Formats: sequence, structure tokens, C-alpha cells
Amino acid sequence: MANEAMNFIVDSAKAQHVEIAALADGYAKLLPAVNSGTISLDEMRQILTLTNDNIAALKLNGGQLQALFYGLSQVLGSGTVTMEDLRQVTDQLPGSFAALAAANGKSTQAFRDFVATGEVTAAMIKGDLIQALAANEGAAEKMGDTFTASMTDMKNAVIHFALGIVLVLLPVTITIIWILKLPYMFLKELIKGYLAF
Repeated sequence: MANEAMNFIVDSAKAQHVEIAALADGYAKLLPAVNSGTISLDEMRQILTLTNDNIAALKLNGGQLQALFYGLSQVLGSGTVTMEDLRQVTDQLPGSFAALAAANGKSTQAFRDFVATGEVTAAMIKGDLIQALAANEGAAEKMGDTFTASMTDMKNAVIHFALGIVLVLLPVTITIIWILKLPYMFLKELIKGYLAF
């Protein structure tokens, strides 16, 4: 599953021109909702892809992105959905609350009242949330020829390259350290034996 997750993150980052680290963070924040059965793995991936589209379309900054992923994790990870949880998502995405209410077939006030009952679960509104997030579907790929997308792609390439080097060099480095440590360990035991004598 870890390889599958990494492949999704890398492939999505390339296709949508988003930072690997931010996407990995979002993936990690939403994974508990998958593990609890609130959403499926495919639904989580759809939510992440649509979230990337909204990030690109609305030009969200790092703080807004963090708040958005945190809000999504709260909405999808809670037993019941609260307005506070929803606001953590909808405050970052202008117009998304109205889109969420419309997807649920309600006015914004009727949807607020519905959530205020304390009986609304993530499972009840996850489809509506996906539909609301789809408002900017495809935006990230369409913005692929921008300077920002090119810079993000370069940053991702450097990270990917660095990870490759670390994965190759780490076992070699550990082996070298162990080899260098052996004479010290031998000398330490020799001194202990001499002092005990």
C-alpha cells in the first residue's frame, strides 16, 4: 500500500503541478478517514485531486492549504460534522459552502440548520462535498504552463532526485559507519579486559 500511495502522490504532483510535500501531507491527514471506513481510498484520491484543482484555481497559500487539509480531516474524521469543521474547509474555498448546500438540495440556511441538528455524519455529506469540490475540476492541469507550475515541477524534481540519492546512499553510509565502529568496539572491549585484569 505504501508504494501505491507514493505512486499516487508522485503521479498526481506531476499531472497537477502541486508540491509533493503538500500532497503527501494531505494524503496523511485524510488516511484516517479511509482507515475508519468513512471514505474509500478512491474517494480520498478524488477529494485530493479536486482539492488540488481548487488550490490552483484559487491560488491558495501555504497557510490556507494547511487549514484546508486540516479542515477536510476534521470533517471526514469526525463522528458528526459541525459547522466549525465545515467552516475550516469552506472558509478557504470561496463559494464552496453554497455549492455544498446546493449539492445537498438545500439553501445555505437550511443546510446550516441541517448540520446544527448534530446528526449529520461525514458519510451523509461526502458525496455532496466531492460535488462541491468539483467546481474547479481540471484547473490544476490547465494551469500547467504557468511559471508557478514550472517552479513547482522543478522543486518536485529536486525532492525526487534527493530522495533517490538518500535511498541509494543510506545503506552504504550505514555500512561504512558500522565498519568504522568495529575497531572502536574491539578497542573498548580490549581496554575493559585490561582494566579488569
